Parts: sequence; C-alpha cells; structure tokens
Amino acid sequence: ESQLNLVKLLKKINEELSLTFICITHDIHLLKGFVHKVIIMKEGIIIEQGDIKEVMSIPKNPYTKFLFELANYS
Repeated sequence: ESQLNLVKLLKKINEELSLTFICITHDIHLLKGFVHKVIIMKEGIIIEQGDIKEVMSIPKNPYTKFLFELANYS
C-alpha cells in the first residue's frame, strides 16, 4: 500500500508542477499508468525504448516480450 501511495503522490506532483521523473524499477507493474516513456535494459544494455503503450502492446525485442509475459501484460 505504501508503494501505491508513493506512486499517487508522484503523479500528483507531476500534474501540479509539470516535473519529469526518472523511475528505475524491476517491478513492471509500476510502469503501466505511471510512465509515458520506457527503456528496457538487459545486462546494462538498452534493448528497447519508446512510448510505454507502444512498447507494451507490440514489444520488438524477445526479452521485452518475455518480461511483459511474466507480468501478465501480453
């Protein structure tokens, strides 16, 4: 619940002050509805990036697809 409260607070701050945040996470569930752009990395190398909706709906890299399948997004 505290994680959800933090996300809500960051979204509110973003809306009120038009700030940009960089969120580094291994929790894919945080991405949906929180970020606009996403960068997927594997072993420290960027393998895919773009608009979150586009990357989640049509992942171009097999690793990205695998991650989203694990999180039940595909």
